[in-house]
Amino acid sequence: MEIIYNLRSAASQQREDWAANCFSNVNDLREYISAREPGANINITAKVSYYNTEGLSANNESRTTLANSSARTSRKRKAVVSRG
Repeated sequence: MEIIYNLRSAASQQREDWAANCFSNVNDLREYISAREPGANINITAKVSYYNTEGLSANNESRTTLANSSARTSRKRKAVVSRG
């Protein structure tokens, strides 16, 4: 019974993180990642929606505008397969 409670609690926390972590610029996203100091087994996933791209006249660079960005932190899980 405890394992079900733990799974529900973890799923609830993920939904809260998903809803709370919206970023208006790249620096906010970088601060989010830096504050968590992710280890080797941690993934930071950023999802963004494309809005617009424009060419810059000074050189061959372009600027891309994104909307609806969000990020979440998750642990990598390793699957153990035993052969018998």
